[in-house]
Amino acid sequence: MKVKRFVAPTVNEAMLKVRNDMGRDAVIIHTRKFREGGFFGLFGRQMVEVTAAVEEKISSPPVPSQPVEIQDKQINVELKQEIHELKEKIDRMAEIVDEKKIPAELSEEGKKYWALLQDKEVEENILRKIFKQLRASEEESQTEEEKILHVLEKYFKKGKPITVKKNKTKERPLVVSFIGPTGVGKTTTIAKIAANFAIKQNFAVALLTSDTYRVAAVEQLKTYGDIMGLPVEVVYSPKDMKEAIEKHQDKDLLLIDTAGRSHRNKDKMVELKSFIAAAQPDETYLVLSAPTKRKDMLEIVGNYRDIEFDKIILTKIDETSSFGGILSVLQKTRKPLVYVTTGQEVPDDISEADPTWLAGKLIKER
Repeated sequence: MKVKRFVAPTVNEAMLKVRNDMGRDAVIIHTRKFREGGFFGLFGRQMVEVTAAVEEKISSPPVPSQPVEIQDKQINVELKQEIHELKEKIDRMAEIVDEKKIPAELSEEGKKYWALLQDKEVEENILRKIFKQLRASEEESQTEEEKILHVLEKYFKKGKPITVKKNKTKERPLVVSFIGPTGVGKTTTIAKIAANFAIKQNFAVALLTSDTYRVAAVEQLKTYGDIMGLPVEVVYSPKDMKEAIEKHQDKDLLLIDTAGRSHRNKDKMVELKSFIAAAQPDETYLVLSAPTKRKDMLEIVGNYRDIEFDKIILTKIDETSSFGGILSVLQKTRKPLVYVTTGQEVPDDISEADPTWLAGKLIKER
């Protein structure tokens, strides 16, 4: 691993040096501010030191060619291994089919929808509740699909979206924070929400980020800020977070991006909790990705249990129709689903969660 220090008058210039020298995959290890010159540390120019690291690419030495006979033997071994793996996959598929345990009392059409929803990651416990409600339904005029849609949409608990008011007293803006694991699209989602309130509704908005772990993360939010003409504050500590919020007391809305590190990293979760505590947000959103498997979604929720969140955002719903795991999350957390995102376009590809549309997408798309 290559480790290097960079010194510049501002954070932006230091980050630019890191990117130019080490690339966008560089990881920030440490940052500090100090004074250069002056007398006994006084009257000197304030500087920023950033320590960054990046994995060095090691080129493998060329592998000498092997005799044809040895190569043939290796091919046979590899072929046998592939056949063995294929058999294992077939066995697993047979187990999955057996595990579906479709209730025998269902009609043929009912069995079809049970299997479909189970394939879409809807857990058995929820399926049993849905079909129990179907049996109690007295709407004879509806088709089986219409009945299922009507019941299913009730499981997508809808919440109240962000509501901003003009901060006439300049005492405290509405503060909203966003948490979630790596790769779910928090930063892009924040940019979409910011654009909606700043550009479409003319509210005064500022963006804050504590995601200083990767150079690219800070740059991405700053790029969005520059495009929309919004101030962006990079905070390195809970103390910085408090100061940044105080600095923007005149704004109507503050949106806080947080480090999207692995939810399995306990130390980083403690650090995240300290940033959220310093911000004292009015609302905190847990951001989850629709393609994430149900088991992983529930694990993420469990690991974020120490950070109190109020509502949920489901991203990347355009990438899959198998997002039934979110129903388990909504049932377990008792938190509402407020927004879904349907692409990368800022600000267009975000909307309030529509239970009818979500139920239809889950049951109709293959």
